[in-house]
Amino acid sequence: SLRSAEQLHQELESRGIQLSVSSQADFMEVTATAVKDDLGEMMLLLNDVLLNPTFPEEALVREKALFAQSLQAERDNPSAVSLLN
Repeated sequence: SLRSAEQLHQELESRGIQLSVSSQADFMEVTATAVKDDLGEMMLLLNDVLLNPTFPEEALVREKALFAQSLQAERDNPSAVSLLN
């Protein structure tokens, strides 16, 4: 993003725009919600985030650790494992 994480957070917060990203093994989902008057700004922020991604090292390390924990928990769940086979 052309904005720092803090700047992005402040812009989203000040306008009441919600932005979330989630992923699974086979897809990724990006969701943005705003009131009608802020749709243009929401699209500009979403455009910035999607076209100018940044991956600060400390955030990447944290996300990798969370993903590894989630993956291990899924592998430890017999019903989840049975769905993979």
